[in-house]
Amino acid sequence: MALMASTLISYGVAGLWQYAFLPVGRRLRLDWRTYRSGVAFSWRLFANNLLGFVFQRADTALVAWLMAPIQVAYFEMGKRVPLLLSRILVAGLVPFLPNISERVARNDLAGASRLLNQTVALFNVLVYTAALGIMLLAKPLITFLFSEKYLPCIPAINFLLLSTALSLQAGITGQTLIALNRPGLVTKVNIGAAVVSVAANVVLIPDFGIQGAAMAAVLTYAFSTALQSWLAFRNGMRLDLRAYVHPHLFMVVSVAIVWTTESAWLQSGAIALFVGLCFATSTITLEHVKKLASAVRP
Repeated sequence: MALMASTLISYGVAGLWQYAFLPVGRRLRLDWRTYRSGVAFSWRLFANNLLGFVFQRADTALVAWLMAPIQVAYFEMGKRVPLLLSRILVAGLVPFLPNISERVARNDLAGASRLLNQTVALFNVLVYTAALGIMLLAKPLITFLFSEKYLPCIPAINFLLLSTALSLQAGITGQTLIALNRPGLVTKVNIGAAVVSVAANVVLIPDFGIQGAAMAAVLTYAFSTALQSWLAFRNGMRLDLRAYVHPHLFMVVSVAIVWTTESAWLQSGAIALFVGLCFATSTITLEHVKKLASAVRP
């Protein structure tokens, strides 16, 4: 309850702060027709925010229910680094929704599809490259940020980093469905993902501990990503499988190297292999990088 209350308070303060700094139209007027129209459109988005909150906290609650309290501390610390990575990359996605919405409004589905594919490909490569780097540096990083006593969270971090990439892809395709005026589909997918999350946690935590909770996050976001991508395709988006499949396949190969060898050279080579494969197969190109870099530049 305290977490929910703090979340509601933070959103309330943020809303008042934004209202106070509106350049025009700050005079309060009661316009019930506009309010009803706004609620009719946005209640699904609000429901998605609540479901996102469930994704972030339900696994911790299940770890607390099924395991010792110290495991909750390990798991929460393990979630910090992937969460920080996610927030940094999400900040770079701010221009995506207005840009794809503009293309959809012009009925330029081909242009919207290109933007979607390029964004998915680039952010998959970025987050997986960063994830591999964090896996290599996990021990000194956790020791520096927290302390040595939290090193048992490293196995969970590895899977949570993988789930971060999947969650970002799910977020991109979810925003695409919103631009296509299908927010209800996103809500339905998130409800299904919430059920998958709870079920996977209940099954995996007793046998694998906090690593099982992290594995459940991978399964949940894989379900959400796959279903939302299919729905985007069904609603007119032309998906490039290189963007949606190649990064995940190449990541499996690279992760296998990182997890099965202790050689720093081979582990570092796994990162170069991943990036090299993405460029060699034209999953991303330098032109894509330049275009998206210019889009997020102030």
